Amino acid sequence: MNNQRYIQEGIIGDKDGTLRLMGRLCRDCEKKSFPSPVFCPYCGSDKLENVFLKNEVTVLVASTTRVAVPPFDPPFTLAIVDIEDDIRTIGRVEKDADTEIRKGDRLTVKFGKLFEETVFNKKIKSSETIDVIGYYFVPKS
Repeated sequence: MNNQRYIQEGIIGDKDGTLRLMGRLCRDCEKKSFPSPVFCPYCGSDKLENVFLKNEVTVLVASTTRVAVPPFDPPFTLAIVDIEDDIRTIGRVEKDADTEIRKGDRLTVKFGKLFEETVFNKKIKSSETIDVIGYYFVPKS
C-alpha cells in the first residue's frame, strides 16, 4: 500500500468514523467558509471554529472536458456546486459516460484517491508513490 496524504490539510475531517468536508464557522459574523481559512473572509475575525459540512451538494454549473488535463484522463466532468450557506467549490464528478449533469442536480460528496504523485525521499534515497486523497462528487442515488 502506498503512503497517503490529503490534497489539502484541514478540509477533510473524521466525524464518527466517516470522512466529511470541513469548513470554518466565524463566531463573530456566524458565516461559514470553505476551504478552511485562517481569518474569516467576510469580517476578518480570527474567531473561527471547525464545522462539518453537508454531504450533499447542488450543481450550479458543470462542464465535461475532452482534453487531457493531468492527472485526469478525458473525458471528465467538473462541477461548481453549492454546499450550504452560499459555500461554493469545484470538484470532479464521477459518473457513467451517458449520465448528464445539469444545474440543480443533487450530488453526494465522496472521498478517495484522486491521483498518485511520485516524490523522491532523501532519507531512503529512492522514489515513493503517494496516493493523494480528496473529495469528488457522484450523482445522488
